[in-house]
Amino acid sequence: MVSETATIYRAGPGRTGAWSSEPWESAQVRWRVGLGHLIHASPAATPDHVFVGSEDHVFRALDMETGAERWRQGLREGVHGVPALCGDMVLVGCDDGTLYALDRAQGRLRWRYRSRGPIVSAVTLCGDLIVCPSWDGAIHGIGLDGKRRWRFKVKAPAVEAPALCEGVVYVGGGKRVFGLDPATGRARWRHVLQSPLDTAIAVAEGRLLFGTRDGVLHQVPVQGDDGWQVALGRLPTVPVAVSAGTVFVAHACELQAYGLVDGARRWSRSLDAVLGAPSVLGDQVVVGTAVGELVALAASDGAACWRLSVATSPLTPMTVIRRVGLVGSRDGEVIAVAAA
Repeated sequence: MVSETATIYRAGPGRTGAWSSEPWESAQVRWRVGLGHLIHASPAATPDHVFVGSEDHVFRALDMETGAERWRQGLREGVHGVPALCGDMVLVGCDDGTLYALDRAQGRLRWRYRSRGPIVSAVTLCGDLIVCPSWDGAIHGIGLDGKRRWRFKVKAPAVEAPALCEGVVYVGGGKRVFGLDPATGRARWRHVLQSPLDTAIAVAEGRLLFGTRDGVLHQVPVQGDDGWQVALGRLPTVPVAVSAGTVFVAHACELQAYGLVDGARRWSRSLDAVLGAPSVLGDQVVVGTAVGELVALAASDGAACWRLSVATSPLTPMTVIRRVGLVGSRDGEVIAVAAA
């Protein structure tokens, strides 16, 4: 679960996608703002502001109530990475290989950290440490002053957001997943895959959940017994959501639920468009589609709850704060959706 004062990508450092929100009876669009350029990454938010980047080389803060622009900061290239809120700073990775730290109130540059490849995922915060994956084949440990503390080579582009659980940072690169000591950047744990990692890692109840490029969903325990695998097909997968002992995964036009411990399929629901990453709101699972709809299903059995058309193109995973959901679209819009 995540704080009601600032959002974290995929609802917290474990990246489970389970937001601290009651289920919604229905939903309605509160506002929409057109930026004119494709939005790849989910917004970040506080009760007052929405933070979002796009392909126009500009990072913006919008008013939470109205969507009006509060400030903007020009960047050297576009943004694929999800912003991270850190105290009075907002951190955003850029396609030019730079992690920018901006003043949250006014958008002024505090510092910048340069890697050797694009930064296309969310960073993870661990106390006074920023853990930043980069396309340069390394995970960078950075202090809150922008100075490097360590660099861990994964020998493949690191493009997925790290997850944090019980003082260990879980990261992937190519066909390997590592558990890193945040103090030193050294590997405490490692796991070898048959196919490259293709989603962000989620951590729940001591188990890692992720998809690989061959279309397989993996559950890997950090300690103890063997996990399980489910072959979804040879299409790329999106990040899973995990809540109350159930794993929710969107694959092509189908949303499926599996038992976290045993991997048994609990239900499956076919929809009429390709799906994005699911999110959990109480006892509902909400997923965006390739045609710009948000669809809510009952987490227990996949029964239909509500659906809302908000755009005409694929949506980013939802960010939720105080019963308001925020998404970006390939059409270049930021859309605020409120529980009704």
